Amino acid sequence: MTVRNMKGKLKLIAVILPYLIIVGIIGGFILAFSLNRPDLAIRGLGVAIPASLSAFLLFRIYKENLYLKDSVIMFQPVNQRTLILLFGILFVISICILLISPYRPWYYFIIISVLHVLIFIQIFSKNMAPTAVLLEIIFTMMNLIYGVTLKYPLYFGGTDTLGHISLSKVTYLSGHVIPEDLCIDYAYFPLYHIFIAESSYILCLSIKTSLFIVTCIPYVITVIFVYYLFNQTIQNKQISLLACLLYSTQHVIVYYGTYMITRVMAFVGFIILLYLLYRRTEDKRKGIYQVLSILIVVSLTLVHQVSMPQIVILLFILFICEWIVNQKRYLDINFFTIINVIFLGYWFYIAWLFTKRVIKSHIQPMYFEQLI
Repeated sequence: MTVRNMKGKLKLIAVILPYLIIVGIIGGFILAFSLNRPDLAIRGLGVAIPASLSAFLLFRIYKENLYLKDSVIMFQPVNQRTLILLFGILFVISICILLISPYRPWYYFIIISVLHVLIFIQIFSKNMAPTAVLLEIIFTMMNLIYGVTLKYPLYFGGTDTLGHISLSKVTYLSGHVIPEDLCIDYAYFPLYHIFIAESSYILCLSIKTSLFIVTCIPYVITVIFVYYLFNQTIQNKQISLLACLLYSTQHVIVYYGTYMITRVMAFVGFIILLYLLYRRTEDKRKGIYQVLSILIVVSLTLVHQVSMPQIVILLFILFICEWIVNQKRYLDINFFTIINVIFLGYWFYIAWLFTKRVIKSHIQPMYFEQLI
């Protein structure tokens, strides 16, 4: 197959893609109702609505022969200031609902949905302001997160939150990291509990309240790093902001915002690490980003036990992909080696008791967990 034929087939696929999306959505709804399962159709709206918007956007791009870096204006007569003002009014109303109502009523979620629609309209309007859009996405995420963690006094996530509150209280009262005989899993990975204990001291609040307040802030800030990562890659502010909006509305992102435990903190660090890897290649101040990247790697090693092996695998996949494409490399072999030296050195020289237990649990049957 020649390069010209390949490009022709890829172009044909790109042209028919929006039609395939529409046909797939309609076919899914027909199938759901034919099976007498309208609940499947309702659940499918979470995929159907973004897919319909993407098909509409593709139609617009093909119709006007737009390039990736071009702006797409779908809502020309809309004034940005009016949208921002309307967003602010609805946002304040949602806060008032949370303060007045003993629970989150159904109309609260309608207002949250309208807020997301307003953000979407702003993205594809004239005089779009990326800073304002990012702030609105962040505030909406905080609204949803604090609307759960600070609203319901008995909320404890997926039960891991209770254990982390207890371990943070030990660090708070003793002024030391967790002892090995209490919890060997976090005796060598105490950074999360130190962070919560220090926050409780500074804010003069309980461990539980401090955990829910302070962990939300780094979590929602990941939206900014996601924006810069996308914008650095595709050089289109609208698509980057749309990616941030879709990122913030994913059920996994919404759920773990209220369930901010150690592995989620490691995810936040990984997003920041990716951003630093891109910036140290593009920016002239390479040394600063190099140092910050190493500090993030150290914090990732100390914040959660088993996240670093997964992160190393992901970075290795990125390294292989860059090697195959052979255009621009953001992850060099030296930095990849430093990451592995820090991670493996700490596991085998400092946290050996934990590492030994992990190895035994995988090679010796007597250490396997028994199903009850």
